[in-house]
Amino acid sequence: MNKRQIPKLLTSLILVSVGIFFTLNCSEKDKIISKEKASNSKVLNKDTTSNVKYPNNIISKQATTEKTDLVFIGTYTSGSSTGIYVYKMDTLTGSLSYICSSPNTSNPSYLAIHPNKKWLYAVNENGSGTISAFSFDSVQNKIAFINSTSSQGNGPCYISIDNTGKFVLVANYNSGNVTVCPINSNGSLGAASSTDQHAGTSPHAHMIIQAANNFVYNTDLGDDKIFIYSLDTLNGHITSTGNDVSTISGAGPRHIAFHPTQPWIYVVCELKGLIEEYSMNNSSGVLSYIDTISTLPSGSSSPSSADIHITPDGKYLYASNRGTYNNIAMYTINQSTGELSLIGYQAAGGTNPRGFVIDPSGKFLLVACQDNSKIITFKINSSNGKLVTTGIQITVPNPVCLKFLEVYKEKVNSGIRTINF
Repeated sequence: MNKRQIPKLLTSLILVSVGIFFTLNCSEKDKIISKEKASNSKVLNKDTTSNVKYPNNIISKQATTEKTDLVFIGTYTSGSSTGIYVYKMDTLTGSLSYICSSPNTSNPSYLAIHPNKKWLYAVNENGSGTISAFSFDSVQNKIAFINSTSSQGNGPCYISIDNTGKFVLVANYNSGNVTVCPINSNGSLGAASSTDQHAGTSPHAHMIIQAANNFVYNTDLGDDKIFIYSLDTLNGHITSTGNDVSTISGAGPRHIAFHPTQPWIYVVCELKGLIEEYSMNNSSGVLSYIDTISTLPSGSSSPSSADIHITPDGKYLYASNRGTYNNIAMYTINQSTGELSLIGYQAAGGTNPRGFVIDPSGKFLLVACQDNSKIITFKINSSNGKLVTTGIQITVPNPVCLKFLEVYKEKVNSGIRTINF
């Protein structure tokens, strides 16, 4: 090798070394990048509770939905009661646990819960009647007073909400008239938009409610009538359809139950211990008589029937008897004709079972015994309709009205959000 070849050789060796170094360095970087990609892929797909992919090492916490059955209790406040009480029902056992109560309000003897599950309405059953609006926060479990307005009558004893959620309908027992009041956008009640005075010799409006066919039905215990109205949902006016029905003289129609799937209506009559059954024309609202059945054993005297309800599946009907009886009459409903057949009687477990309610699942029946301040839970035997004692009862002063509210709460990342279905 001559001296002229040495520089060329050194240059070639340097270039080869640089190439080898560059190749090795790139290979190591590729390996690192591959490892990072694999790691990121694991992070993107890592989610212990759902199939959703979350980047940047964020692991989702799956939202869980929890249903709670709440029972709102209206009372008379002449004793130790201060207003409305709310309890949570265990849907497995029927047991009840206290949640909250309303601000002080006088004689909230009947309640209505708005379909949005945020507003609550109550009659104040006093001489000069008022109705009150409340808000309900299902996350904080709190009832707050909104406002009150006149019921335009005396002794309001029943309140319901129309099918649009825009109006409340009120029956004033002592003055024998019915009233409509608008619900404002914030849940407050406006002044009455319509009132109808019954013209009988001794009117006592007891219940008013709108059926699924949009006709409004109103029982009058003193006049032995069922008044039928149409409701104008633009201005809140009620107008008689002229198709009023007279019940048996002296029967005293009190409360109504509608069958959940068939056009049948059942009217419990307080003063003669009867249930009158009618079919309902959904186009005209006209009622056609089907049958009458007693709420008491043959030969019984001094009836005082009160409340009436049907199971969600439409198979069984129940009616409460007060006075010397203090029981719940149980019936099956003929699914072809709507006629009732007596199953038997179940002791209410307390005195004056003025109101009762069936839970949304149809598994439990809760009875409000006004005079001894008890609410008693029965289980419904789904195969025969009989009530089964559970031994579960709570003390609430002078309970009158029971209303269920199903609340769905979605828990996300330790937060709670109420869902309305």
